[in-house]
Amino acid sequence: MRFHLMGFLVAVLLVMLAIPLQAQFATRSMDIGIGAGYNFGGEIDVGGFDVDKEGNFLIEAFGDFYLMEKFAWGLYAKIAPGVTTELSDEDATMYEFGMALKPRFILGNGDIAIKPGLEIGYRILDIDVDVEGVDVNGMALNGSVELQFKTQGNLVPYAKVGFIAQPSGGNDFDDVTWAPIFYVTGGVSF
Repeated sequence: MRFHLMGFLVAVLLVMLAIPLQAQFATRSMDIGIGAGYNFGGEIDVGGFDVDKEGNFLIEAFGDFYLMEKFAWGLYAKIAPGVTTELSDEDATMYEFGMALKPRFILGNGDIAIKPGLEIGYRILDIDVDVEGVDVNGMALNGSVELQFKTQGNLVPYAKVGFIAQPSGGNDFDDVTWAPIFYVTGGVSF
């Protein structure tokens, strides 16, 4: 738990350090960002049985490339160490990468931009055991809403709330799927 809290505090610190800067949202052709946060717990369906997943630290990186002023196509990656469930005492690390579609809406006088997003990708749960075929592979289907804050330089702090879901996937033993599990992150893009 202390590891998760420290990661969240680092993300908040990154946002606070970037606030005195400025960025013009409408003239940006891309956002390259990195952030950290917390992935909440939830239920995972393992072969028809519900298993509780505990919360864990989450790191994300992304590149959003604006095809036009109000729409971006991008790539993303997420890493979540310390994934644990009630099913096992072993930890797992989640690795995920894929593509994202994000419209951008500039609010008010241009001080805040909101970017709802849809991510589709590939997810690997690397479980820390020496059993062949136990690692989980699946389809990542995620949604998010990102708030960007205008600053006075090229760095743009952001805060994001979203969810990760796995509608399809599994390992050599069982299907492993789950409905949306929520997360919060914060960081900076440039």
